[in-house]
Amino acid sequence: MSPDLNSSKHQFRSRVESPVNESAPHAPAAEQSREPDMRTTRLVRIGLLVMLAYQMAHLLFTVAFARRDLTTGLWTLHFFNIASTVVVMSLTWSDWYQRRWRELVFADCAAMVLSAVAVSAMTAESSQFFIATVLLQLGTAALIPWGLRWQAALSAVCAFAALLGVVVIPGEISVFRWLEFGTAVGLSLFVAALAERYRIEIQLRFEALEGNERRLWKIFEENPDAVTVARLSDGRYVNVSAQFLQSGYTREDALKSSDAELHLWADEREREEYWRQVRGQGYVRNMEALLRRKSGPQATTTLKVGDLELDLLGRRARRAGREIDLTSKEFTLLEFLVRRAGQVVTRTMLLEGVWDLQFDPQTNLIDVHISRLRQAVDRGFDRALIHTVRGAGYVVRDDGTS
Repeated sequence: MSPDLNSSKHQFRSRVESPVNESAPHAPAAEQSREPDMRTTRLVRIGLLVMLAYQMAHLLFTVAFARRDLTTGLWTLHFFNIASTVVVMSLTWSDWYQRRWRELVFADCAAMVLSAVAVSAMTAESSQFFIATVLLQLGTAALIPWGLRWQAALSAVCAFAALLGVVVIPGEISVFRWLEFGTAVGLSLFVAALAERYRIEIQLRFEALEGNERRLWKIFEENPDAVTVARLSDGRYVNVSAQFLQSGYTREDALKSSDAELHLWADEREREEYWRQVRGQGYVRNMEALLRRKSGPQATTTLKVGDLELDLLGRRARRAGREIDLTSKEFTLLEFLVRRAGQVVTRTMLLEGVWDLQFDPQTNLIDVHISRLRQAVDRGFDRALIHTVRGAGYVVRDDGTS
C-alpha cells in the first residue's frame, strides 16, 4: 500500500559523530555474574568427557599391561575417579550447578589430583601422577573458562600434591619430571590469563557501547522529533525513536530497512542530497524535506503478555500496574521477546535482533541481560514470564507456572 504524503516539512540538523565513551565500569558484567552461559556449560561437559576418557583409558591400560595384579585400593581409587566425574557430569543439568559450577569443577579436579598421588604411591611410579597433573592443568586452562584465580588455585593444589608425593611416593623423582611440572603450571596460568583478559576486553567493549547507547536514548527521549540511527554502509536503520513510530511504521518495519526501502522521502533527489552530505562531510544542517507517512491502520503501540504491558511509544513497562525500571537495552530485549511470546528465541536471534551482531562474542552477555531482566520483571510475582529452554534459548509465556 503506497504511503501518503506528510503535510509538514522536516528540517535536518544532524551530525555524524562518535559518542564519547563513558568511564569503564569497575568490574565487567561477565565477572559479576556467576551463572554459566550455554557455551561455558558445553565446554565444561567437553572437559569432563576428556577427563572421563583419560580415566577409562588409564584403567584399561593398567589392567592390560600392568606387571602386577591390581590391589583393592587401586580398584577403589580408579572407580572413585570415574564415578566422581560421572556424578559431576550429571550435575551440569541441575539448578545447583548454575550457581556453583566453578566449585564443582574444582572439587572434581582436586579429587583427581590427590587420587593420582595415591595411585603413584601404591604403584611406586611417579610418572602416573605427573602425567595426570600436567594433562589436567593444560586441559582446564584450554577448555574451562573459570578465570585466572581458579586456575591458580588448581595449580596450588597440584603443587601441594607434588610436595606430598615427594614424601609418599617411593624412589627418587627425576629432575625432568619437575621441569615438566613447572612448565605445565606456567603454561596453564599464561593461557588462563590470556583467555580472561580477552573475555574482559570483549565485555568492556560491550558495556562501553551500552553506555553510548544510553546517552543516545537520552537524546531520543528528550527530543520531540523523530530520530533515527542508520549505518553509513547501506543506510539501514539500526534504531529509531518512539516518535518515529507515529509515522505508522513499526520498529520491526524500520529496523534493518533503509529509508529508500521504506519510501520515506517524497522527493528522491532530496534523499540523495541528504546522503551525499552525510557521507561527504559527516553532517547535514538546515535542510528541509517532505517525508511520507505509512497509510492504513496505525502501528500497535502496546504489547501485552499476561499482566505485563509494554508501552512502545513511551518505552515503559508495567506489570500488574507496577512500573518496571528498565534500561534502554533491557527494554529492547524485553520487547523482542514479548513480540515472540510463546516462541523459543535462540541466542543467535537475540544477537542479531537486539545487538545487531552476526557473530557470537563468546561471552555471557546475553545471560547477564536475561538475568537482570528476570530480576526486574519476575521478582516479587507468583508467576514467572521469562523462561529458559535448556539447550535452545528463552521464551516469554504466561502459563501459570512459577
